[in-house]
Amino acid sequence: MIRLKVFVDFRKINNQYLSTNQIEEILNLVKKNPVHRLVIKLLLSTGLYITELINLRISDLDPLESTISIKEHKKLNGRIISIPKDLCMELLRHGQSIHTDGYLFQGRDGRICDRTVQKILVKINQLHTGKNLTIERIRNAIALQLLISGHSIPEIAYFLGHKEVRSTRRRIQKFLEHDTARIELFKVIFAKYA
Repeated sequence: MIRLKVFVDFRKINNQYLSTNQIEEILNLVKKNPVHRLVIKLLLSTGLYITELINLRISDLDPLESTISIKEHKKLNGRIISIPKDLCMELLRHGQSIHTDGYLFQGRDGRICDRTVQKILVKINQLHTGKNLTIERIRNAIALQLLISGHSIPEIAYFLGHKEVRSTRRRIQKFLEHDTARIELFKVIFAKYA
């Protein structure tokens, strides 16, 4: 599996899909449950689908490189992506605290249930007054943030696990249909060449 130096710091995401204020509010809503908070931080950093998240194992973490290895799943490619160093260490500490070498997020029958992750998102949406937090909204926010940061479409496709670059292009075309996304993108492009 190739490793690409594409990195998303969820604390710096600030676009039409998610703002830094919304992210702070969301993390404050789950601060009482450290596992739920960790799940949300990981989702915001990687844009994983729920099935990818629940299948993560402790052995998928590489603390030296600050990466996480994601296995191939149905329509998504396997990939190795960088995560923030502090998040990697937090995940590692969590993995060591549950005294297992199995799944990173534990449930009653081994791994955490996908329904549990869905319930975390539902709870956040009930308490949060802003836009609903969904996996698609998170993935869109990450893709747009990567685009604004100057990453190429193939790099974004790799990060999101798309097997076809076409899927990424379609996602990006949706962004550019909105004026605010176009303005943000052009500001970044012009700032680079000014």
